Order: sequence, then structure tokens, then C-alpha cells
Amino acid sequence: MKNKFTIIFFIFFIFLSEKLFAENIFITAKNITIDKNDNTSIFENQVVVKTQNKVIQSDYAKYDKLNGYLLLKENITLVDEKNNKLFTNFAEYYENEQIFNTKGYTKVETEELYTLQGEDIFLNNKKKLIKSEKNSTLVDQEGNKIFIENFEYLVNDSLFKSLGFIEIQDTKN
Repeated sequence: MKNKFTIIFFIFFIFLSEKLFAENIFITAKNITIDKNDNTSIFENQVVVKTQNKVIQSDYAKYDKLNGYLLLKENITLVDEKNNKLFTNFAEYYENEQIFNTKGYTKVETEELYTLQGEDIFLNNKKKLIKSEKNSTLVDQEGNKIFIENFEYLVNDSLFKSLGFIEIQDTKN
């Protein structure tokens, strides 16, 4: 009897442990379809994804739990813990690596009131890195515009680099 209780307790503990450690992402939507064979779930209509430090909203999401991969489409808004906002129509989120990768037009509004508009923006939360190899425009609080290509922003160092063409349009000439 004691061995059965120990085995049951052990199985129960392992089940709970997997739930506690595997559930780093919470997704809600009006319509949910689960494919147990592929271990994927499709979420549609008012999708809300909550992670440790950000909330993502979209019209569509497909989540592959085994690989920690989330595909997002249409009307995507990402808001982080500092109230920085990102808007796009197609993105991929790699849960384990904490990488958020957009495809196509993307707009970022920072808490410091800077606006970044560009394409194919790559955000790595672990390395605190934002970058794009495409043309982008950065607008500051005063309306000054910086046109850049192939930029990299190191969040922790507040360092902005560009390896390509840079043009600055100052509002005061």
C-alpha cells in the first residue's frame, strides 16, 4: 500500500511539475481549435497571448506547444512591461528563445515617445536586442526623422548602430 501511494504521489508530482514549468504562455480567444495529433492549437477572434513580460493581441494565432512556436496574423499588437508597443500584421514568437520576429511593415512606439517604422523587425528579449536589415525610419519626440538601413539597437546599453545609409532630417534645419 505504501509503495502504491508513493508511486501515485510521484506521478502526481511529475504531472504538476510539467504543468508549472511548461506553461509560460497563456492564450485566450473566442474560437479555439486543438489538433492533438500535431500538438498545435489554433486561436481566432480576439486572441490574447500573455507571457512573462508582454501581452500580444491578434486576430489569429497558431501555437505549437512542443516547439514553443507561436505564429500570429492580422492586427497584431505587442505591449511589454515598459509600455513599449509594436504593431504589425505577421509575426512569429519563439517562446524558449524569447524571440519575436515580424515580417512586413512594423511600427514600434516606445515609452520615451520615439516611433520606429520599418520592415522585418527582429526582437531578442534574452539579448535585449532589436534589429532590422531593411530600411527604417526613427522619429523622436520633436519630430526629427532618422532614415536608416540595417540597424541594431542594444537595449541595455542604449546604443543604436547602423551599418548602412543614414539620413537625418532635423525639424529646425
